[in-house]
Amino acid sequence: MPSRFVRGLVLPLRAASFLMRHPRLWPFVVMPALINMVLFVMAAGLVISHAGDFVNWLWPKPEMDGLMDGLVLVLWYGASLIFGIIGLLASYLLVVLVGGIVASPFNDVLSQRTERLLTGQPVPETGDTWLGGILKSIGSTTIITVMYLVLLIGILLLNIIPIAGSILATVGGVCLGAFFLSLEYADNTFERHGLVLGQKIRVLRANFTLSLGVGLGSSLLLWIPLLNFLCIPIAVVCGTALALHLGPTHTG
Repeated sequence: MPSRFVRGLVLPLRAASFLMRHPRLWPFVVMPALINMVLFVMAAGLVISHAGDFVNWLWPKPEMDGLMDGLVLVLWYGASLIFGIIGLLASYLLVVLVGGIVASPFNDVLSQRTERLLTGQPVPETGDTWLGGILKSIGSTTIITVMYLVLLIGILLLNIIPIAGSILATVGGVCLGAFFLSLEYADNTFERHGLVLGQKIRVLRANFTLSLGVGLGSSLLLWIPLLNFLCIPIAVVCGTALALHLGPTHTG
């Protein structure tokens, strides 16, 4: 339902406000923010500088010999622009996923303390050692990243189809990225409550509009000055709140 999508869309702003109201969480925000800043600048630079090369590999740039060729050239530049937009969104998600691996210890603690503040209850114990918990989190993030990349490659190949394929690739790429962003940052909380990967995916898929809104809202933080480099810790808070809202009773 649209209302659930809108609720998810504004959740990142509520998460940012939540972080501002709880200074004790700030030490676990600084390091992920710095990691995100460095990784995104690198990824965005690569995407922007090579977007045209990738489109040219799929569809060689037409020569400007007449009116029709000029129209085709306009379409080619349009495809390059669309791929650049998809690439920026994809690079954002990859930065969040890779940054999540690097900043896993900080994100885990931030998620646990966020859950404690939101529920007022002790955080469930998983029985893992500190190192074991970090390794499990890294392994789960790696699996999610590989799944995302495999599906993204299939979606990007739609650009081979002129116009319609580019539109489908844009919509599909945005939706895929938003869904996997929600999955990545709800993952730790779901894990603490005993859900396995298949159950996590089913829960989010059953609440697709809400999950899509959360993921897309987190992605849009990229365009808000100052908040853009805080997207990882904000996404952690969003994912924790999303997982707690859906809860283990939604596994079916």
